[in-house]
Amino acid sequence: MLYILILIVIIYFTYHFDYLGNIRYRDFCYYSLLTVFVLLAGLRYRIGVDSIRYEEIFKYVSNLYEITEYEIIENEERLDPLYALMSSLAKTISNDFWVLQLIQSLLVNTIFFRFVRKNTKNLFFAILLYYIVLYANYTCEVMREACAVSMFLLAWEYFKSNKWIRFYLFSLLAFFFHTSAIVLFVLPIFNLLKIDKLLDINTKTTIFVLLGIVICGFIIQSNFYEYIQIYSINDSLSEKISRYERKETLSGAIFNWKGIISVAIRYVLYPIWAVITLKYSKKISSKLATMVSWSLFYSMLMIPIAIFYRFNNYFLPFTIIAISEFAFLDRILSISGKLVIIKGYVTWILIFFPLLFVHSYEYFSEVDKTGLKDYMRYYPYYSVISPEEDDNRERLFRYHGAY
Repeated sequence: MLYILILIVIIYFTYHFDYLGNIRYRDFCYYSLLTVFVLLAGLRYRIGVDSIRYEEIFKYVSNLYEITEYEIIENEERLDPLYALMSSLAKTISNDFWVLQLIQSLLVNTIFFRFVRKNTKNLFFAILLYYIVLYANYTCEVMREACAVSMFLLAWEYFKSNKWIRFYLFSLLAFFFHTSAIVLFVLPIFNLLKIDKLLDINTKTTIFVLLGIVICGFIIQSNFYEYIQIYSINDSLSEKISRYERKETLSGAIFNWKGIISVAIRYVLYPIWAVITLKYSKKISSKLATMVSWSLFYSMLMIPIAIFYRFNNYFLPFTIIAISEFAFLDRILSISGKLVIIKGYVTWILIFFPLLFVHSYEYFSEVDKTGLKDYMRYYPYYSVISPEEDDNRERLFRYHGAY
């Protein structure tokens, strides 16, 4: 019920502030939502499969007074240096894992809300998309990678203004949180050499380019982990790649037709529609369009090689910004290239209903014929203030080998 209540509040704020354009109390409501987001994730109790894994690791973390160079750089859990330091800081404050949860939630949500505020006028619609698409994953699952994504969102300001040294400094911070951030290092190079123009979103070639990406994905699928070894610049990353290689669910996971439709609705159709419309209206920068193109690139590679969802975590925030800027335009460009006038908030909700529905529906999917549902990772909600264990969630944790 708590999750639904928050959803209703965000939808109302979207109508009141984004659609109607009211200004009074907007900042207060925006930062109140930020506070709720931080505390909801920060004070959670045994929510999120990966969180339980991190909680088990946290038991063996040393505090800042006792931590050694080995624990920071070459620890047995393969924690990246900045996450190891953040864990040690939390351990210095308290032995309770919720302190680390709260620090991570504060870092990730504060930076994401800042990123939204700087890049779209439709603040609450962007937060609505974030709440449904990324929030649970960033705060309850990929905790380390979400910290890396946050560094990238800070680096975005320097990418836009071609301040490459500062961009690389923040990208390096991202890499020290999670080695998957290695993908960020090529972005300025591709931008300067105009290579990313090959992914340009337009009405004439985009579909063919995306189909070509999928075909290439299937071709390299069988030898994927041989190709990806080129990124193995240290033992930590090499170990992670080998670990993913052993997980069949992430290696060569070819979706069925339902999965392909789901990927198309969640990650492909709406971003393309948004970017083409915003280009027509001259309301999108070329660099934001490029970031959305990268998201489409990794989304299509997810079809033959599901592990690419990891890299897409870095680019989905830009898709959220593009779709948010697209929302509530007086006139939108139809698929046929004609201008269509959209009137009424309900009409806009109906337009975005497939996107919101498919993302939400994924939470109700069954986990490998176990009778357990994916939403059980997060529902019912319990906090450290009144901790309780849910039997179904504990079964789900054991099934995934979280402890």
